[in-house]
Amino acid sequence: MGGINRAIQAWRTASKDRKFWVALSLIAVFGFVWGRQNLLDSPRPWFDEGIYLQVAKNVAQEGLWALRVSPHQTVGLEYITVGFPVILPVAFSIRIFGASLLAARSVMLAWIVLGILLAGYLGYRMYGRKAGLASASFLASFGPWYANGKNVMGEVPGLVLMMASLIFLTRIEKGERHWWDFFWLTTFACLAAVSKPSFLVLGPAMVLAIAVLLWRGFRPTWSIAAAIIVPIVSVFAVWMWTQFGGFPGSEVLHHYLNPYGLDEVGAVMRDNFFGMLSHVTPLHLLLMLGLIVCAIYIRGRKRIKAIEYVLMTVILMTLLSYLRTAGWYRYFFVAQISCFLLLPLVPMVFSGKLHHAKQAWLMPVFVIFFIAMNLVALIRDPAPMYGQGWRKIEDWLKSDKASGSIMFVNVPEAVYFFRGKEYSQFLRITDKLSLGDLRGGTDMIVAPNPLPDKLILPYDYHQSEQLGSYAIWRKD
Repeated sequence: MGGINRAIQAWRTASKDRKFWVALSLIAVFGFVWGRQNLLDSPRPWFDEGIYLQVAKNVAQEGLWALRVSPHQTVGLEYITVGFPVILPVAFSIRIFGASLLAARSVMLAWIVLGILLAGYLGYRMYGRKAGLASASFLASFGPWYANGKNVMGEVPGLVLMMASLIFLTRIEKGERHWWDFFWLTTFACLAAVSKPSFLVLGPAMVLAIAVLLWRGFRPTWSIAAAIIVPIVSVFAVWMWTQFGGFPGSEVLHHYLNPYGLDEVGAVMRDNFFGMLSHVTPLHLLLMLGLIVCAIYIRGRKRIKAIEYVLMTVILMTLLSYLRTAGWYRYFFVAQISCFLLLPLVPMVFSGKLHHAKQAWLMPVFVIFFIAMNLVALIRDPAPMYGQGWRKIEDWLKSDKASGSIMFVNVPEAVYFFRGKEYSQFLRITDKLSLGDLRGGTDMIVAPNPLPDKLILPYDYHQSEQLGSYAIWRKD
């Protein structure tokens, strides 16, 4: 009789799992369909993405981890903050399909869909099937997941790699403590960390998680220690070689600490702090964080999971890091997505405080409320930073008009569309950091229109054409 009951229970579990994966797949399909909308025009190609596109193109076509600033001169990637886990998949796509924006952004669309799937599975591992579907729905309905994800940038790939790492942490916490669990936990965490400096906070977060496991009785073996050390050494060695050509110098480290070269960091931090208390987007984040903290406190300190320690550390350190930036909301995007992974805990904890008859409706009402907030913003601005002007400059650069020597001034995205190598470029990363030289001698100059402040072209050029937001200057 016991065997029959176990078989029935196993069948019911398998049936629930099938329904979960069908529902999760439908959510991912929604993410794919929405992500495909205006894939190339929203957001339009822009400065940071143009730099990463160039690097991926150089890696694909020449095996060169560098930026070209003249036909015979390149500069390293010391000041480029996106690492090889982001660049290599895009370079692979360019190698196969050619240097088009579609080839690059199709890779990013794959990251978007994979992230929704992993968020659902991670939520399932953390809190159950309903929680997994809730987390996946939060991501799929969140506009910045697409606005930040379709650009060739590091945030979404880093989050996907972080979620992959945390899946193995859930296995370890539930007793699956084979050496390969620790190997993949560390490998994915390290790949996330080197995707973008925002994810370096995973280092102390993972140390805290291991400390929690040790405090709760975990005793590592030599094979587990090796499974942790080998990926750390290997991944960071590849990162140092591709990103810095060795160990970064003091100037590079200073740039990573203050990437915008801000003079009055204290004043900037004060303004960003008060800005978080007076604008809708950061208040939405603080609302989620406040609910999560309350739920964790009510449930009790002894029941805090290692993965919750990791995510809360990531959230808090991301917010602290955001305060010393230029104040763009994408700099706390990692904290927003981390909150979505923890948010299903809130109705689970609070439902336990309600009368039994009211418990069933709390989770769906809570999830619908937050999805509705996301969808209102998504529908209100379905195509953020939309623009097709880049198509005009792409056509022009691929035509016979783009002949002779060309200087690209602060338009790295335009360089990506240029077929040849006979060009020069000047990039003003910040007011204190520039790459390349701005000088005469070229037949044409391609620059943004209007020109950035304090940027003066050589006097012997005149503007001959305007293509969208780009200006063509020819020598007098």
